[in-house]
Amino acid sequence: MIRRLKKRPSRRMARIFIFASLFVILLCIQGSIGHGQSTLRNNGTNGMPTQSAFSTFDSTQIVNFNVTGKNHRGERISISQQGGIIEIAGKEVYFIPWKHLFWSEKELHAFFLANVTRTDFRVAFLFFANHTTNLEVRIFEYSSATYQRLLYQGIGIVTSTSSPLRNHPTQQLSIAPQPKITNKLFATGPDLFLVGDKGYIKQGTSILDLYSLRNTITARLEWNELWALLVSKSGDYYFSIIYVNAADRNRVLLGHGLRLNDYHSLEQRELKASWGTEGEVCYLSVNAAPEVREIWVDDFPFKRDDESSFKVTLTKGNHTLRLNNGTDEGGGVRVGFSRWSDGDTSNPRIVKIESDMELTAEYCKEYLLTVESRYRCFAGGWYREGQVVTVPQPPSVEQDEVRYYFEGWSGDINLNNDTTFVIMDSPKTIHASWRTLYRITLSASGLPEGTEVIYRLNELESRSTTPTALEKWLTENSMLNFDAYLSIDGAVEPQLFLQGWRTGRGEEVSPPIQVTGPQELVAVFTSQKRSTELSCRVLTEDLLTAGLLVIEGEITPPLQTSVIIEYRTSGEPWTILASAETTGAGKYRYDWQPTTSGIVQIRSRYLGDASHIASTSETRSVAISQSMLRFERFAGAFSSSTSSLYQEVEGPKDLGRSIGVQFMVGMDTMYEKCSTLGYVKPFWSIGAIVIWSASTALF
Repeated sequence: MIRRLKKRPSRRMARIFIFASLFVILLCIQGSIGHGQSTLRNNGTNGMPTQSAFSTFDSTQIVNFNVTGKNHRGERISISQQGGIIEIAGKEVYFIPWKHLFWSEKELHAFFLANVTRTDFRVAFLFFANHTTNLEVRIFEYSSATYQRLLYQGIGIVTSTSSPLRNHPTQQLSIAPQPKITNKLFATGPDLFLVGDKGYIKQGTSILDLYSLRNTITARLEWNELWALLVSKSGDYYFSIIYVNAADRNRVLLGHGLRLNDYHSLEQRELKASWGTEGEVCYLSVNAAPEVREIWVDDFPFKRDDESSFKVTLTKGNHTLRLNNGTDEGGGVRVGFSRWSDGDTSNPRIVKIESDMELTAEYCKEYLLTVESRYRCFAGGWYREGQVVTVPQPPSVEQDEVRYYFEGWSGDINLNNDTTFVIMDSPKTIHASWRTLYRITLSASGLPEGTEVIYRLNELESRSTTPTALEKWLTENSMLNFDAYLSIDGAVEPQLFLQGWRTGRGEEVSPPIQVTGPQELVAVFTSQKRSTELSCRVLTEDLLTAGLLVIEGEITPPLQTSVIIEYRTSGEPWTILASAETTGAGKYRYDWQPTTSGIVQIRSRYLGDASHIASTSETRSVAISQSMLRFERFAGAFSSSTSSLYQEVEGPKDLGRSIGVQFMVGMDTMYEKCSTLGYVKPFWSIGAIVIWSASTALF
């Protein structure tokens, strides 16, 4: 009995303990579920927090996660960092994760998902606390403009590891852009222009078209939202959310941006703009010439579809207004901006919008001044009819070792003293003439430092002291003769001589040269005179016909100098015949009409100079007979008398009947009547004399 009494309390206590434990566990589970549901309920507004509300973000990585569950309709969700499906209205839609953030205030993970087809897209936002069974998904579909919030029961797990975001190939989209709502949030500024359902937004140097998709406006939130589709001219499509701060009209953010073509996530950035609501706007009307099809407000373009004025809705405050300065009518004539109806001539200009405003842009005829120039100078442009345009003289343009020197204007110009101007009474064209000059640098080698060198360039002398080089600018394609010698006053020991010239690349060069580009010339001096070689040739081709000997040759290295020509006969002393000047290439020539017969020897001599050794050519011998000399005299006399003889016999007809020519061949005499020739030319007689001279030649 006692045992039984002791045993019963023990069993009763055990049962009580078990029931109490189960009750505590159930309360904990319900508390956990309640906390998750409460968290999601507190997040149940339609707003999407800005990126600054989340504690972490990496545009290249995504945390590893896995979510599975079902909603009350039995539609399931199964997705991870690799992607997965969400069943919507009985249809499985594949979503790709493109961003992960942790919402520290709500202790929720947020995964951003997207499904993009060629003509449509869906954006989804998945929220859940780690290791809880409550899941929330918000989905926006573009084509239907529907936004739905779905709750699931299942499990959501987030690990501490991450994976790189997948790279997706860029796809060409054909989404038809259009607004999906009547927008109530307006914003204008340098980065954003949105007054109505459509607008513009700047991204870098590009301007994207903006289409309103969804508004979230509530006094309970710090930020009001505009969900937008952005479209570039190149065919890129973006989803993004524009946030405007409820407490600060100058705070506008562009957040949660996704390039739909390749799932690339964009960084959040602040926009330079101020915002307002629909009731806080005014209307600006701009009247302009029919040719003006576009105006710019705050650097955003606005077109008109008909001949009426431009009408732009603006927020109150300062705005920049700009229009084209002119509209080209073709042929260098256009309608150009003159001033605004309120007298302001600025374009662009600042307009202060406090109420509805109307402005008229006044235009006048303008003509185009075209400037033709090889190099940058006065640009020309559009000028009002009758305007007098002063044309400035551009400075020389120097590019490394080339200089372009302005020589003058030509074309439709007018001159008044030193002023050049154009009267714009029609389209005009003027041309700038330039002369190209190249830098020529002269220096010397082989000289002690401090030696004064005199350089001669085309008869002009300039001085320089080693090692300083001399620089000159010479016109393109001009000829340049150059030389160098040492100052007489300079004491240089031992005596130095100019050996020759080399280029900056070490190549030998001799004057003259043609200036075809920048050139560096180095005068090479040496303590030894440079040797020379002189050649001499005697040409006898004109001796019988003209009685001339041609004496020619050249000096090496080429020098422009004087050469002495000498001759002698039968071992007699040398006699100076003449002095011949060499060309720049070192060549010389002398035509001699000899008066001495016998074996004549001829040579040429170079006397040398301060830097070159004297030289003498080889001796050349020529045999000249007395008959050659007699023939020379006879041919001269015959030549002078032929014309009178020709006239006396009254031309070739009478000459053939009247004269005969006696030929002496050996000891025989032959007489031939010239009547058989018809007529006799003077060279027939000369030929006969040559034959006679050859037959009777004596030395």
